[in-house]
Amino acid sequence: MILNKKYIGNLGENIAIRYLLKSGYRIIKRNHKEGFDEIDIIAQNPEGILIFVEVKTLNYKYGVFSPEDNFSYQKIRRITRACMKFAAKHPHLIRDEYGWRIDLVAILLKDRKYFDLHHYKNM
Repeated sequence: MILNKKYIGNLGENIAIRYLLKSGYRIIKRNHKEGFDEIDIIAQNPEGILIFVEVKTLNYKYGVFSPEDNFSYQKIRRITRACMKFAAKHPHLIRDEYGWRIDLVAILLKDRKYFDLHHYKNM
């Protein structure tokens, strides 16, 4: 299965959205740009907490790394900056008692139907 990077990324985001919806999350936005930074998915969990989701997808045939390995310090800095900007513009989406958080959904593709998914909360 030879897939390009953009296709793999979109496939992973679609899988993540289906997973989040099944878990009771409400999707607010997808691929939101804040300046040069991008937030893959913005959602609210069943408790109403604003969640910024970074999705990392990897085809298992292309190396020995895991999707989590691609969640670098630089990526964390960029997504945090974008989340802070979004949160400042949309305070009505934030519950004072919970604030907001960043989650990672890591997907290892085996083929178009089979995959491993790990959801890391509050990165």
